[in-house]
Amino acid sequence: MAPYSWSLAQTPGGHQIYCFRLKKSLAGSLLGKRPKKMARLEFAAIRPPAGRADPATAAEADRPCSNMEMLQVVAGIVRREDRILICRRTPQQSHPLKWEFPGGKVEPGETPARAIERELEEELDIRGVTSEEITRYEYAYPGKNPILLIFLRVKEFTGEPRNRIFHEIRWEPVPNLAAFDFLEGDRDFIREYSG
Repeated sequence: MAPYSWSLAQTPGGHQIYCFRLKKSLAGSLLGKRPKKMARLEFAAIRPPAGRADPATAAEADRPCSNMEMLQVVAGIVRREDRILICRRTPQQSHPLKWEFPGGKVEPGETPARAIERELEEELDIRGVTSEEITRYEYAYPGKNPILLIFLRVKEFTGEPRNRIFHEIRWEPVPNLAAFDFLEGDRDFIREYSG
């Protein structure tokens, strides 16, 4: 078995991202540490599209590869005046008919901002999304590994949100959010956000 693993992803901006994970034994020998005391060593190499230098590339390369240790899930907080867009899962999905914020899993090589841009296009048919992080925390559903929930404020987008995958979507005033049967992982955020 090879002492490392790697994956290749491409961002919507055309960057190729190589994510490498070294096994404990190789990471330990490279860094002069005892393997049993070490976590795996992970790093990313990012190559911009041909002929394009991007100053953001260096900053992105300092981030650990997404999804290599813990599943990351992004949630978009889309606000219109005093109302927030909330979405209800279908009866066929896990956590059937629970309410949630639009979003989803961060794919390998994606930043949270790229992930929410992709997810909102897929789920709501809106484009040109810009966002900023509000908060993040770990949450574990019963019998599952912990996930990292990342909540992002959607600052701008083009188009009118339309339901592409949900049972229903609604615009609700912030004080009303606590009355809805939200996913358990979202409830801490709602208590903080509504308070």
